[in-house]
Amino acid sequence: MRTVTLPSSKSIALRTLLLASVARGVSEIRGVTLCDDVKALLSNFEALGVPYSVEPDRICVEGRRWQPAEHLYCGESGFLARTLPFLSAIQGHAGSIEGSGSLLHRQLNDLSTLFTAAGGSCSSSNGCLPMAYTPLLPQRVIEIDKLDSSQSLSGLLMALPLANNQTDVKFSRISSLGYIDTTLGVIRKFSGVVERFEALRTSSLASPISYLSLLPTGYLPWNGTVEADWSAAAQVIATLQIGETLCMQGLNPDSSQPDRSILQVVENAGWTTQWDDGALYLNAQQPLRSFFFDATDTPDLFPALAALATQAVGQSAITGVHRLRNKESDRATALQTMLSSYGLQCRLKGDTLYIDGDLPHAQKTIPTFHDHRIAMAAAAIGLRCPTPPSLDDTACVAKSYPNFFTCLLTRE
Repeated sequence: MRTVTLPSSKSIALRTLLLASVARGVSEIRGVTLCDDVKALLSNFEALGVPYSVEPDRICVEGRRWQPAEHLYCGESGFLARTLPFLSAIQGHAGSIEGSGSLLHRQLNDLSTLFTAAGGSCSSSNGCLPMAYTPLLPQRVIEIDKLDSSQSLSGLLMALPLANNQTDVKFSRISSLGYIDTTLGVIRKFSGVVERFEALRTSSLASPISYLSLLPTGYLPWNGTVEADWSAAAQVIATLQIGETLCMQGLNPDSSQPDRSILQVVENAGWTTQWDDGALYLNAQQPLRSFFFDATDTPDLFPALAALATQAVGQSAITGVHRLRNKESDRATALQTMLSSYGLQCRLKGDTLYIDGDLPHAQKTIPTFHDHRIAMAAAAIGLRCPTPPSLDDTACVAKSYPNFFTCLLTRE
């Protein structure tokens, strides 16, 4: 049996550290994995006048009102690019958000759209970083029609408890709404007050309309441990081989993280799961059956699902490909190229990627597109190769899961 201690949830860790930096007092946050995105966030705290310390078992953050900073840096984190400007602007600051790597080529029009709807401005000449933002004076009611990413909305929601007045946010079509639940959960941990109204329909044909009311309470410190990452768990599950049992530690069985749905996939496809004393056990005593899964609201699962599909019996189908185009790479193209490099058959039809289960053969160096999730999926597939493959980039996994390859080396 292989036992893996998973990294902390990157999405929860970033939200927690951001709110700790604006809370009124000292927060002690345990269990945070120092991945590249977390390091990028911490690199801003000195410029913002936020004292913090990194200790072996915790990060202590002394929250306060941020001091003005002309430039904020998000590294390659799309989440930080879409959240740091809101938290700075709500405190009356103007500045610019800058990044690096592939993020410099990703469109962030959803950030500009939401900033404008909320009463401010965040823009650039080409819709990419760097982007300049103005102070934000939110309207009493903010109406949002459609956003292709939930990250900008998370940034706005985290900022609004720092406003001077109660703000109502009305929205209909938002991708990955499960991440909004995660954001609201972190806001409440820091004593932010959010009132949520059930989705309403104006007619049987209309999209549901949801309302959130955020009170101007500010934030109080929070002490606690960040739960493990279900996105990382999915990547580890994809490395499970027939006949193996896997034990994963640190996961919250009642987590709001959307990628928890990976369990639904493997259970329906024939693997057994069991929770025991806080650990999750997976048993792969039989080959996976082919599966269909709609990953529209969980696009980060796509690479791990593709890796699992290659060892399933028959043809699997994963839909929601349109959500892959504006990630760390064009993941739709990256996945097809990576799978083809292993001699595996896949085809894209409409919004669905079809993958045939088969034994991979590494005929050349496997391209990762310097994308952490593509690299982890490629490594998982490579475990079934008769000859160990060579990946063109393994260091990129540090963005979210620095110890991923150590996890692979501890196989029994």
